[in-house]
Amino acid sequence: MQVLNESIYDHPKFYDLVFGADCAAETKFILGCADRFTNRPAKRFFEPACGTGRLLYALARLGHDVDGLDLNEKSVDFCNARFERNQMPYRTFVADMSDFR
Repeated sequence: MQVLNESIYDHPKFYDLVFGADCAAETKFILGCADRFTNRPAKRFFEPACGTGRLLYALARLGHDVDGLDLNEKSVDFCNARFERNQMPYRTFVADMSDFR
């Protein structure tokens, strides 16, 4: 048996296939929390550990400004390419959520 020393995060397209099914429900939950716990409509969202940006993209399509970061360069590149392909601004970058500015 061949053992691969890779992570699912190194394959963002497959990650989205596996985890993308509940994106609408997760987006609805995020927006529901924003409505419940903020005093005004939420316009900007920041996602640490954004991965492929599937939630950021869903929020951006609804008109929100979004930013994110992730440790995995391949995931961030995939995320930014998705925004670029759809002619949307992006500001996701590679960084550690426990130590960034």
